[in-house]
Amino acid sequence: MKQSLLALVAALVLTATAASAEPFNSFSIHSGDVTSVKISLSKQSSPSLEVVLTADKAQELAEFTRNNLNQKVVFQINGEAVSEPFVRAPISGEQMTIELDNEETAIRLAKSLLKD
Repeated sequence: MKQSLLALVAALVLTATAASAEPFNSFSIHSGDVTSVKISLSKQSSPSLEVVLTADKAQELAEFTRNNLNQKVVFQINGEAVSEPFVRAPISGEQMTIELDNEETAIRLAKSLLKD
């Protein structure tokens, strides 16, 4: 009986926690949203993509980051979550840099953004 009661309490706590957890807001970038993509490789830091957005997408990014200040967000490239930064300041301008885990991912994502 005691174990059943503990299991029920644990299930209720997990359900309440899952129900209150909010998904992160996400910002998606697709091939039509960029004017250029450059892979940056360095021995001192992780590989990254330097992305130049279209003017419309840059405006959307600025608004997105303004609306999500002091929050964790998800950046997606072609539907794939690639970064989960904490927004400390709005991002303005058309250029943004996304740090990635490895060189292969950087190459694959750059190619996917350059497809027509």
